Amino acid sequence: MIWDVFALFPEEVRHIWFARLTPTKVVYLLTRYGTLLFQVSVVALNISTISIGKLLVLLAISFLLLY
Repeated sequence: MIWDVFALFPEEVRHIWFARLTPTKVVYLLTRYGTLLFQVSVVALNISTISIGKLLVLLAISFLLLY
């Protein structure tokens, strides 16, 4: 996933970021970067100690970004 973001980033900027805002564009960006945020948060949780409350907040935010 991370490789895909970096490999296609220049074309994404050209075709997506500078295009007008549409519902499809919003869904695309939330899906693409929501999953990346979720993956980063999972890695962060695995390498650090975290309370259950913070874990639930991170999962809720990730869920909201994905859906």
